[in-house]
Amino acid sequence: MSIKKEILSIALTFLAYSAAERMAKRITKTAVQKREKEIQKEKVEELLSFIKKIHDANKLINEESNRLITWSLSIAGGSILAMISTSYVRPEGIYLYLYLLFPIGWILLSVSLYFGELATRIYIAGATVNNSSIEDIKQIGREADIKFARQLTYLRWGVFVFFLWLVSYLTWFVFLKK
Repeated sequence: MSIKKEILSIALTFLAYSAAERMAKRITKTAVQKREKEIQKEKVEELLSFIKKIHDANKLINEESNRLITWSLSIAGGSILAMISTSYVRPEGIYLYLYLLFPIGWILLSVSLYFGELATRIYIAGATVNNSSIEDIKQIGREADIKFARQLTYLRWGVFVFFLWLVSYLTWFVFLKK
């Protein structure tokens, strides 16, 4: 009888051990699946946060771009008004050629307007792009940044040209006008 008890004890121990092992595997598997779900949820949240940041940045770029477009149009309109309204105080001789800076400035402002329009179109494209395409979202963000930088660069050059004209005109007006 003691051999039967020993065999029975060994069998029960083996069964208990294998049941415990299966249960441990299930618990481990469940814990691993739970952790994987948590990691996946964190990745989705990070992705949504990234998409929101890109969208917000594109929105700010669009707003600034529209403001620069307004400035460009105001400068161009003001320069036309200055050229038309100063006919009675027009420089003579070589200083009259200073007005040739105006078309250069207008061209630079026009290029700035063009890149501003592209930035607005890119913003619209970013608002309609599929959120699952991360590369497209990144590309749209880069393109918006590039177009806005070019818009700003050409606006600065245009303002610089008009600044040169203004300094030259004021120099003529103060020191050389008779």
